[in-house]
Amino acid sequence: MTEPVDDLTAERLAAALRCATVSTDDPRDADSAAFDRLDAHLRASFPRVHAELELRRFAHSRLYRWPGTEPDRVAAILLAHQDVVPADDPQRWTHPPFAGVVDDEFIWGRGAIDDKSRVLAILEAVESALAAGLRPRHTVYLAFGHDEEVFGGEGAERMAAHLRQAGVRADLLLDEGGVITAGVV
Repeated sequence: MTEPVDDLTAERLAAALRCATVSTDDPRDADSAAFDRLDAHLRASFPRVHAELELRRFAHSRLYRWPGTEPDRVAAILLAHQDVVPADDPQRWTHPPFAGVVDDEFIWGRGAIDDKSRVLAILEAVESALAAGLRPRHTVYLAFGHDEEVFGGEGAERMAAHLRQAGVRADLLLDEGGVITAGVV
């Protein structure tokens, strides 16, 4: 059994879920204000990450570089995405899709599973590591796309091209995968 999530951690995820960062086929139709709210939230919630890691933006996508003590080798690229698909029939939701409700058991909202939870989990881990004075031996990248749900043309493709041009080759690339659950589907 895992330890329960503390209230502040739960609220940081809930606040991210309240940002309606919905993907659109035409990037001009995206709600930039929602991505700006998420940006402000991430900067406020993870001050060490934003003070100590290098951040490069590709539209609303975020590529962080955490230099290691041996910075020429790249240990990992950890991927997640900030965008969500539109919510179908909000009346069928237990709570409104972008309410970010925290109850005694769950944190509810569009993106709680796919995929803001991973963005927040990675940032929580890095913030904690930085607070403890830890630094990786080899460089780590964090790549958080903003348009994964519509194939990543403005985000993931541009980040990948940048990494390719910089000659970055990682030992590990970790992206979202299946969820281990019981009785959900």
